[in-house]
Amino acid sequence: MAFAVMAGVLAVSAAWGTSAVNRAVLRVEEAKVSEDGRVRLRWTGRQEIVMARDRGGYCEDSPKCEDAGASRLAVSSNRRSVGWTAEYNGCCQNYPVPYVLVIARDGRVVHRLTGTRPIFDWRFEKDDAFVAFFTDTSHSNMAPECELYDTRTWKLVDKWYRGKSAELPEWAKPFAEDVGPTTDEAPAAGPAASGR
Repeated sequence: MAFAVMAGVLAVSAAWGTSAVNRAVLRVEEAKVSEDGRVRLRWTGRQEIVMARDRGGYCEDSPKCEDAGASRLAVSSNRRSVGWTAEYNGCCQNYPVPYVLVIARDGRVVHRLTGTRPIFDWRFEKDDAFVAFFTDTSHSNMAPECELYDTRTWKLVDKWYRGKSAELPEWAKPFAEDVGPTTDEAPAAGPAASGR
């Protein structure tokens, strides 16, 4: 009888394109960026894997643009998801710039987000239900924006930009120091003005 039940579960799983093993929730046990800029992850019960460099095409049309590695690695509070920014050496700076936010869950990359400008800070919200990030011009804090995405649909839930409101939404307040003034007044010198 037990064999028949297990065979039935496997048949149903196969019909849906998954197995009972694949549906198990994996947790991030270890996450780090190695000296060569590669992300190294170890999920529950699995060996360490080295994630491939980001080849998502942020600057695939530019021959001078190349993936320079990863930075800003973070694990969600429930340890289900991990994310990092992919940095690129471009034509206009002599240092790598973070243009892509990569999110992995259950042992694989599930989504890549790009800002309209470099992504200088980001975070998971409500465990890993949302991802928020701060983006701005490379220098001078000219056009700060904060975006919030639902990680189930990857749809933009909310967006704040300078001049939209005098107060940051609750989810964007952790970025307040980088955002600087919330109105169109001249930005004060700070981390953004120094080229980050």
